[in-house]
Amino acid sequence: MFANTLSKLWLAVVHPQVRLPADFPLSLKASGKLYLKSLGCYIVGTFVPVLLFMALSYYAMNYNPKLSDFLFQESRFYFVLAVFSALSFLSGFGAQVFFIRRQLRKQGKTLTRVLSLDRKNFGGSTLKLIGWGVGTFVVAALLQQGIAAVWPFQIEDKTADLLGNMHGISFTIMALLAVTAPFFEEVIFRGFLYGSIRSALHKKLPAADAADYGRKVFRADLIACFGSALLFGLVHMNLAGLPLYVVTGMVFAEAYRRSGSLCVPIIGHFINNGLIMLLLIFAKGL
Repeated sequence: MFANTLSKLWLAVVHPQVRLPADFPLSLKASGKLYLKSLGCYIVGTFVPVLLFMALSYYAMNYNPKLSDFLFQESRFYFVLAVFSALSFLSGFGAQVFFIRRQLRKQGKTLTRVLSLDRKNFGGSTLKLIGWGVGTFVVAALLQQGIAAVWPFQIEDKTADLLGNMHGISFTIMALLAVTAPFFEEVIFRGFLYGSIRSALHKKLPAADAADYGRKVFRADLIACFGSALLFGLVHMNLAGLPLYVVTGMVFAEAYRRSGSLCVPIIGHFINNGLIMLLLIFAKGL
């Protein structure tokens, strides 16, 4: 019985059931154009709060001393930083996701359907969905620990270091941002980028015998998985920690491919960020 269980587990790992169809509705060229336009929305959305802060600072320093004292008092530095960091992130990713959603709707598509933001592959079972999400997190966490143990460079998380210096409402704002970020990041990097690259590569596959075709499909999925994960890692602008981000992104993409639901990597990502926040809370003795 134990041997049979191990055999089934091995087959599930090596020859998994793939539930995510390679049917992203746009070509690679169209997806690339859409992503670049959405990236412009992200950049504009990110800088709007920054420009707002600069304008507010100028007004405060020149016309409103009380506001200037509030904004630039040392004790409120982290609070102001947390507020505008949160606004910058949410407006940037929010604008990007909104733009992609709007463009898909023009073609009669919905973001939920195109990216499989549902539970249909689990028979509507929330419990199974959460179980897959927890499993995804466990695999990612184990690989992260393995890489950290052998990686020769010191990995520093500047965001975690910044959060370590925050207290009270400033920390709360950034913690809430950290646990809401997975939705936006998974929609962009797994749902949109991975999904579009994978589908485009599948469409280019030549007809071949079953065995050869299977290898080509696996190669195409691997390229899409690594490519989207690499972009996910580079966006975090942490070269020392790049292998961790890339491997984590690949685990999330593979979980998406096997489950056929973007909700699975979102849950895994949410647990990952949430546990980091809990560790910081315990470290602070809050």
